[in-house]
Amino acid sequence: MSAGLTTSISQDTMAQERWTSREVMFLSILAVMQFTFIVDYILMMPLGSHLMASLSIGPQEFSYLISTYTISAAISGLLASFFIDRFERKRSILICYLGFSLGPIITITAENYNTLLLARVFSGAFGGVLTSIIMTIIGDAVSRSKIGRATSFVLSANAVASIVGVPLAIFLVSYGSWKTPFMVLLPLELLMLLVGLMVLPKLSKHLEFNSSSKRVWSTVINAKFIWPLVFMSLLTFAGGFTILPFLPTFVTFNYNFIQQEISYLFFLGGLSSFITAPMAGLMSDKFGRQNVFLWLNFLSIIPIILLTIFPLENKVLVIVVSAMFFMFSTGRHVSGMALINERFNENIRGRFISLNSSFQLFTGSLGTICAGYLIYHEEGMLYNFDLIGIIAICATIVCIFTAFIIDE
Repeated sequence: MSAGLTTSISQDTMAQERWTSREVMFLSILAVMQFTFIVDYILMMPLGSHLMASLSIGPQEFSYLISTYTISAAISGLLASFFIDRFERKRSILICYLGFSLGPIITITAENYNTLLLARVFSGAFGGVLTSIIMTIIGDAVSRSKIGRATSFVLSANAVASIVGVPLAIFLVSYGSWKTPFMVLLPLELLMLLVGLMVLPKLSKHLEFNSSSKRVWSTVINAKFIWPLVFMSLLTFAGGFTILPFLPTFVTFNYNFIQQEISYLFFLGGLSSFITAPMAGLMSDKFGRQNVFLWLNFLSIIPIILLTIFPLENKVLVIVVSAMFFMFSTGRHVSGMALINERFNENIRGRFISLNSSFQLFTGSLGTICAGYLIYHEEGMLYNFDLIGIIAICATIVCIFTAFIIDE
């Protein structure tokens, strides 16, 4: 009897671990939506030299194009946290995606720096809420035993954006203008809006709980809520929004990278991230999310040091080390997000992830703006990139200590 019972439990567990075709389709739609959001955001990074030349702007103005997008997303996410759990998930994500799909239209019609800045604010406002809802839906619809792998699957879209989106954008710019990539992105977003409308399931179990504004504030002031916010904010600040926005411009000016070589950098970096994301998700589920997160954070310091503090003279080494930077950044984000997502019940998961996204974007914007002020362009070179690296390393170390606090 005991052996039979054990076998039955084992079979039930294996059945729960298998992915159904419906789950794969569901997660694939979320992944493509995440892909379009990330592409829309990172398109600005490899276009830095083009935008500086065509719009006659410097590093500070360019940093505003990156940071205003994320600040807008942060503000919208903060506002959404008060009501995100009051609406059915499918309706919420489709409305946000519709607004987000209007972003490329406004960007395409921008004729000067100020108009482009306003266009990025609009795109960020809907994009910030969109990515929060995507992560919330994963927590609602996927069992706890699969949440690490589900998170890594969807966040693999970030890597694909680097593999496909950035090289394609650079290619399109060479045959058109900096607006051409956004013209190509728009039809994909409209297609996904239609697919989401037809395929995504309704998720409304969270509506059984009361989500009043009073409960939002009572949750926010709780230490168990605050420390995860600090944790994820530090994780965002530690490299992703300080180093990455200026990496293409840095290698262009300081290493004489041509556009094709930048596409190689993003392709290899994205490919490394694509391989790392599912591995990080699998290891997080198997060996413990905190353990995997801590190891990846320690390892992530190595490429930051090599990229920013110790100058590399070989272009191939720069590309390889950049790939390591992408790889460890993706891995620690996947394990960190999985570590946080499981800690909140579905009745407050939406508001936490929305607030979490807002805090991440605020600190990320701060990191980009600080980097824009610290880095300066002189005689065809960018200076103080090593200082940015030191700041990113310090944030990483503090983030490691914060991981121990939230696990108590």
